[in-house]
Amino acid sequence: MKRRSFTLGIGSVAIAILGVIGSSALSRVTTGRATTVQQTGDGTAYLGLAPSDDPNGEYATTNETTGAFRLFIDTVNPEGVTELDDVFVITNNGTQPVDVWLEPDGENPESIAFTDAETETDLTDADEPVTISVGESITTDIFVDTTDHGEETEIIDTLIVNANIGSMSTE
Repeated sequence: MKRRSFTLGIGSVAIAILGVIGSSALSRVTTGRATTVQQTGDGTAYLGLAPSDDPNGEYATTNETTGAFRLFIDTVNPEGVTELDDVFVITNNGTQPVDVWLEPDGENPESIAFTDAETETDLTDADEPVTISVGESITTDIFVDTTDHGEETEIIDTLIVNANIGSMSTE
């Protein structure tokens, strides 16, 4: 199986292009090409992340200056289950379908679940990622279960959003 991965993040990217062409008349060629890599906000990146237009979209924000997406939920009940429907949207702004899954990370990642709002599919299963077609979006619901936690318990501090170019079978 052949896959190319997108990596979400902020940083610098350097690209070097080397070409080697073999023939009876030419042994080696090395060429350089001008390359431009620009950073964009999370809402317009190949994999867009944005608050939903629904009321629970207030738990997700996009920084007006950097375009960075942030999820902030500080109002869940201790020792209870909180369901937040339609919190944020994941959009495929790329040119190929992508398989997407989320990885919550922190002190209690088992206490939070992310699902596709339409299909209720678990978005944290790396073995069964959700495929998003080009130009399509999914809206995300969040469930937080704090029945085994007291007040002031951190659930997660990072949400990793993974995307691979749609599964390519080599049958």
